[in-house]
Amino acid sequence: MSFGKQLELEYRADDKRSTANGIRMVINNLIDYQKSEIIYTRDITVDFLKGFERYLKKLYEQIRTKGPNVNQLTRMPGLKESSIATQFFLFKLIFNSIRNKYYDQNKSEYKISNYPFKLFKISTPVPSEDEKKELPIPFIKIVRDCKTRPGSVAELVQHINMLSFYLCGLKGKDIYNLNKIKNGRISYNRSKTEGKRKDNAYIGIKVIPEAEILLDKYLVKIRTRYKNSHCLQKAICNGNVALKNLICEQFPDSKYLSYELLFGIFRHAFADEIHNKLGYKIAQVGEALNHGYITITHRYIKKKWDLIEMQAGVVDLLREK
Repeated sequence: MSFGKQLELEYRADDKRSTANGIRMVINNLIDYQKSEIIYTRDITVDFLKGFERYLKKLYEQIRTKGPNVNQLTRMPGLKESSIATQFFLFKLIFNSIRNKYYDQNKSEYKISNYPFKLFKISTPVPSEDEKKELPIPFIKIVRDCKTRPGSVAELVQHINMLSFYLCGLKGKDIYNLNKIKNGRISYNRSKTEGKRKDNAYIGIKVIPEAEILLDKYLVKIRTRYKNSHCLQKAICNGNVALKNLICEQFPDSKYLSYELLFGIFRHAFADEIHNKLGYKIAQVGEALNHGYITITHRYIKKKWDLIEMQAGVVDLLREK
């Protein structure tokens, strides 16, 4: 699995830590599954993939090196469907990278002809309506209005959360990488999918006044506070805990305190509101979120059954003479 480790290092060098960490996890799981660090591409067949999928679903033992001559055995629960799907997408990424490395430009053919992923279906589970994240506008107002200490991590996260909501669900890493406002807009390539799409995941977003105030405070300057986007994201996780505690103290009677405060949920909330309340079509929501596929957008939006009130109109037709 030396090539997989090399690919991991390349993603880590590009500051794509989540992908690098995912590749590392796939490599470790494959080594555990095969009980060997040597895996040949010719041996990776459809049956191999099916066996690996079964392996990830069940309880298994994991051995990891924790120091010189120190191994730790951990009993791991089976992975959920969404985690298994992620594992296979990354496995496919590793396999494709190997094939591309040995592509013969002169003959226009792959030297590694074996390609089991063509026949093996990677299932992408769609969350049920109950599992979809939701954050109502009254709670977002509480987040916005909560009193935080200037310069504190709670204040930072409060503002970053609102920036995400104001700027079409902007992600933490992309906020960190923003450089400037030009002609009243911010333009960037979404870090999660840059290089994976023909348009390089490019998007331009209008900066509304509420966002401009916060960008003036954090644009570029945030990079002097945190050495990389990974550090910022860790601060966001810790800061959301501190912010939720402040919200509970300042709004003890609110009926919205049961809602979980997570940074990514503001992206979902933005999608939810512009579709269900403002009436934008799913395709338009997908463009705003910079999604490559509309199926991804569907996972963000929670159906509002109370909006379906057509029966009265139909019955009125029966009453007409």
